Amino acid sequence: VEGIVVDTHVIRVSNRLGWTESKNPLQIERDLMELFHKKEWKWLPFYLKSHGRLVCKAPNPRCDECEVSVLCPSAVIGPSGNEKNRKKRN
Repeated sequence: VEGIVVDTHVIRVSNRLGWTESKNPLQIERDLMELFHKKEWKWLPFYLKSHGRLVCKAPNPRCDECEVSVLCPSAVIGPSGNEKNRKKRN
């Protein structure tokens, strides 16, 4: 595998998890390639895409159902799923 496929779900999930701050697919690919071992590049987009479709949805993420929410700097505190309830971690 030569790189990591970056689609809208990969962009959203990798930004929410704090793995990148970019919206540029090429930069996101570079950032992810630095974070993950080459043997993981093939499957990473599939996992992120699935997670983005089922749990980390664009308008209303299901943080209460997310298995990595305790590690996520963008996890929603309240049940409403709107941006104003997002945790602020720094």
